[in-house]
Amino acid sequence: MDLTAKPHRCLLAIVDHGTYAAAAQAMAVSQPALSAMIKELERQIGFALFDRSGRRAILTASGHRYLDYARRLVVETEWISRAARDIRLDAVHLGTAHHSQLIPKRNALIDRFVSENPDQALVITNHYQTRLVEELAAQRIDIAIGLEPDVRGEVSHLDGERTDHLVRHVLGYRSVGLLVPAEDSLAIHEIVPEALLAHRTVLSIGRQNGIFVSEVIARWMNSIGAERRRAPEGDAAGVLRHAAVIRSPAIELGWFRPAPAANSGEMHYRAVAGSPPTIALVAMRDRRALRGAAQRFWDYIVEQPCDAFLRK
Repeated sequence: MDLTAKPHRCLLAIVDHGTYAAAAQAMAVSQPALSAMIKELERQIGFALFDRSGRRAILTASGHRYLDYARRLVVETEWISRAARDIRLDAVHLGTAHHSQLIPKRNALIDRFVSENPDQALVITNHYQTRLVEELAAQRIDIAIGLEPDVRGEVSHLDGERTDHLVRHVLGYRSVGLLVPAEDSLAIHEIVPEALLAHRTVLSIGRQNGIFVSEVIARWMNSIGAERRRAPEGDAAGVLRHAAVIRSPAIELGWFRPAPAANSGEMHYRAVAGSPPTIALVAMRDRRALRGAAQRFWDYIVEQPCDAFLRK
């Protein structure tokens, strides 16, 4: 099996460079060897790829139709080769919520593991929260880390039937709070009473942070009479950034302090008295057995203590 797709790479090089000579130089092969690979490829597929009547390499009509498939094949072989390498190296595939790079506890956990296991390959991919469960189920990732609401003391998803195949470990809990402009009247309170949020417009998160998270936040805001306003970017970090620009109070999920620097003025974090939602930082894995390195990383995660900073 050819995991290099070299004949197709040569085809693309000829198209990109315009001549056999330039393509051969780019591919670090002799021009006769490149020409032979293209002729053999043409023999296998049953039609000519290039019109050889001129000095430049001009694709035939059939070659034009075939070109997109050749590009796709090259990309696919790169993915296959990368997957084979990762399996061979026993790489750990970690999926994280795209905004989680701003969560200090998440970063500290990963950084410590990397520093303590410098020879272990770790591949991190970022997805929206709702995609993480799908990636775990398809075994495209080994472990996921994201934010979930804590409802009645149990971390859960809106669609529980689709997540009963998961094992979870909670790394910590935080109460939802506010990011408030320094000039706003709410800023004088170290802990803002829920009653002061009635009829106040507050920037809130969108579904990019997870459907269940956004709905729990929405229900709480409705229950205290706060008026929700959408930000141009609905993820947790984007909401805080926009709040600094338009000088508006905004929902802070508890995990993003200190807030991003605001060029347009100082912003303050404020806790909320009453019963704000609790958001958990959660590691997840499928119930199916993990490979060796992934299991070791999971064991490392489970060893981490769970901490809680809650306001009730």
